Amino acid sequence: MLEGIRGYMMVRMRKMHRKYERLRNLICPQARSIIAEEDVKARKCLARASTNDRVEVRIGAAGFVVDLGSRDCTCGAWQLSGIPCCHAQSAMGLMRLNVEDYVHECYLVTTARKVYAHGMPCMSGPQTWPSAEGYPVYPPIQKAMPGRPKKKRRKEAAELEVRVHKNGSGQPIGREGMVMHCSKCRGTGHNARKCPNPPFVPSELVMENVQGRGTRGRGTRGRGTRGRGRGQQGGSNEGGRGQPMESQNEASKPKRAIHCGKCKQPGHNARKCPLNMGIQFPRAENAGIRSSAEAVGTQPTEIDATQGPTTQPQ
Repeated sequence: MLEGIRGYMMVRMRKMHRKYERLRNLICPQARSIIAEEDVKARKCLARASTNDRVEVRIGAAGFVVDLGSRDCTCGAWQLSGIPCCHAQSAMGLMRLNVEDYVHECYLVTTARKVYAHGMPCMSGPQTWPSAEGYPVYPPIQKAMPGRPKKKRRKEAAELEVRVHKNGSGQPIGREGMVMHCSKCRGTGHNARKCPNPPFVPSELVMENVQGRGTRGRGTRGRGTRGRGRGQQGGSNEGGRGQPMESQNEASKPKRAIHCGKCKQPGHNARKCPLNMGIQFPRAENAGIRSSAEAVGTQPTEIDATQGPTTQPQ
């Protein structure tokens, strides 16, 4: 990082040296722009000369005294910056003096040329540096401090105060003075993790659940006796409102056949499978008996090892 800064400063000083070598003015460009701004303000001033290079300058109801001999003004701007203020330029215009002759010497082009004349010396790489004698220097060992490490940075005194936005809305920056709102019950003073209240339900959903209102439209059979039905499945015999849409959809859907995962038979699941109670269905050797039982309409029952499979009429 330091090597990068040194290289940047070396290039910058050469650039500034060439810039000021080409200038033919007496004052630097930055100072000339400030003089031009103060000259616009000086046009509104009224100057009245006195003895000993003193001039009284008035701008509106305010008045200032400019001493051209000691190069100061009672406003204090000329002493601080070294560039004549608007009151001093008004006095110089009254006395027919050149403003550039009263600018401090640090703003002269000749001074800038002396500053950037030497430049930054060049430097060879670390492979040519002589090795240091003694023990090598290592960075200090970082010691883990007791306690939990802090993640928040230390704020300055000015940041601890409650600041407001630039738009003047009056809301403080940060979380100071903010009211917490719960996303679960829409209440204040707590968050959703510590909410003691039931969830918030909009009033529209409550009314729909109470009335059981579905979508508008005719039913499957069209109109009822008195009028159109309201709901997805259609009107009842007396018209009016039908059942909720979800219950009607569930009633209209055909039930899926349940298949057992153990015996692959329909009508039950693996938990209520007859194989768990010792009932066995005929397999390969009893395929003929099973097919005949199915043709007659009988149901297989428990098989005895000595007597063989038996059927029981339904």
